[in-house]
Amino acid sequence: MKIPDTPIFSSPLRRITVDLDPLTDVGRESEGCEELGLPRDYRDRVWDAVERWYRTGTQPFVSLCVRKQGSMVIHRSLGHRHGTWSKNGMGADGEVGSIDTPITVFSASKALTALLIHGLAEEGVLNLDERVAHYLPAFAANGKASITISQVLSHQGGFPVMPKGLPPETIFDYERVVDILMASPLQRPPGRGTAYHAVSGGYILGALANTVTGKSLNQILRKRVCVPLGLPTLRYGAPLNGQSRVATNYNTGGVHRWPVSSLIERTLGADWNTVVELSNQPGFLSTTVPAGNAIGTASEWGLLMELLLNQGRIGDVQVFAPDTLRRVTQFKAGSILDGTLFVPSRFSEGLMLGANPVSLFGPMTKDALGHLGFINIFCWADPSRDLSVALLSTGKSLFGLHLAELMRVLFAINRAPRAR
Repeated sequence: MKIPDTPIFSSPLRRITVDLDPLTDVGRESEGCEELGLPRDYRDRVWDAVERWYRTGTQPFVSLCVRKQGSMVIHRSLGHRHGTWSKNGMGADGEVGSIDTPITVFSASKALTALLIHGLAEEGVLNLDERVAHYLPAFAANGKASITISQVLSHQGGFPVMPKGLPPETIFDYERVVDILMASPLQRPPGRGTAYHAVSGGYILGALANTVTGKSLNQILRKRVCVPLGLPTLRYGAPLNGQSRVATNYNTGGVHRWPVSSLIERTLGADWNTVVELSNQPGFLSTTVPAGNAIGTASEWGLLMELLLNQGRIGDVQVFAPDTLRRVTQFKAGSILDGTLFVPSRFSEGLMLGANPVSLFGPMTKDALGHLGFINIFCWADPSRDLSVALLSTGKSLFGLHLAELMRVLFAINRAPRAR
């Protein structure tokens, strides 16, 4: 499939007309693209696409990191991390963000949690093929005794949605959510097709990690990943004295009608606007949501994705064993229609996998793997292009003409030639 210079969709939508230079931060980037086997104008074309996407008025803040062969090809941010947002753009109180601004990655957190769980299996304290109830006996209640850790990682666990009737703020109480899920009934036969576990599976994986190590996910993450790689921001949530650094999320879309509104509430446990509002509250960032509230900069998430390319190694630092990375990146399960999302799905034990001729990572991304987060968060690695990408943004908009410009961004990034 030839990737066109101009995407197959176009959009006349333009709202933001201000000068973008004062809103742009640029980090250290490689001098040229041709030396890395990229088109000469690759960087300019990608960033032009990002600016077009920003001008749709749906993305208050965007941060992008693209690495090729370990070199930083693009490391930039655009827009405001805080302020009063409206359909006309950011108000006068807007604070310009930078490449060091951490962003909540929502469901991309699942990739991080999966890596940590695989790391514990590498250390011998977990067996991914063992039943969850072997480590958490209370989880066996109400038909869940046979569910394995592998099935939870690959969205085959059989408990994809949170129990009905829980107040959305329940997610602020980590221990309570774990207790609720331990006692909740099985919702579908485990191991029979995929049904995306948007929130629920992460809590059980977090409880497993806590039980077998006696440590929190943040403690495990810091020792296993952050300290060896020098990643000061990457973590689940944020301490109270650091929450003001985290970029604000915004509902920049319209009203969702049935049946879309029903699907959103079933999957996320709350309506769209409530989810966005909750993500900005101190209670959300003060807890651990293993499948939904990790934060970090685009550079940190891009480096995390690069681990998937290099068999768990960055430079001289071997973070995960090659065998561990081979397992975490291997196809495990897929469904023509996912039981939760009602779209085709392909998963490894913890990661979303790409497809041809197009996937959510862009065109011709059969070898790509990573994770998406709440609509406009894209973190992936593509071994066929030797490319790692973290495209983080704070605008939450499901439908609209802006999707054509987002498609343009993904097409531009995937202009990087494939080696195979």
